[in-house]
Amino acid sequence: MFSPEEMAEINEMEMEPFDSFKETIVIYRTPDIAYISNGPNFNFAYSSDQPAVTATNIIRSGAFEATVEYLDNVGEQQLLHPDRDSANTVPKNFLRLGVTGDARDYLTQVEKVVIDGMSFIPASDARPRGMFTRRYYDYFFQKII
Repeated sequence: MFSPEEMAEINEMEMEPFDSFKETIVIYRTPDIAYISNGPNFNFAYSSDQPAVTATNIIRSGAFEATVEYLDNVGEQQLLHPDRDSANTVPKNFLRLGVTGDARDYLTQVEKVVIDGMSFIPASDARPRGMFTRRYYDYFFQKII
């Protein structure tokens, strides 16, 4: 149906909007907890040799490029899905985020996303985009008010 050259050209055209409108976002993942013991013989399982134990959160974050579409300025919007005949309504204070594969892998344990000084929490799973390859994914995030 399509030659390999045509498929490559279509794949490149699909990435043009991303390359034109991308901006840098910061993604914060669920923090790791590190337990620090002051005693050399402390056993966490049996709580023997009771020294002072400190729990520390290790914040994990990363900067990625994404396309950002604020949906709070457009009010309620109909989102048509090409794979079915239904339409969903997106309420105010939502954001549509388009990312590539590296950010998608990082968003698996996302706690919040900071964009333009505002914080957002995830409201959907990834929705792949692309005709032949899945190099671009859409997410919806809700603004933390």
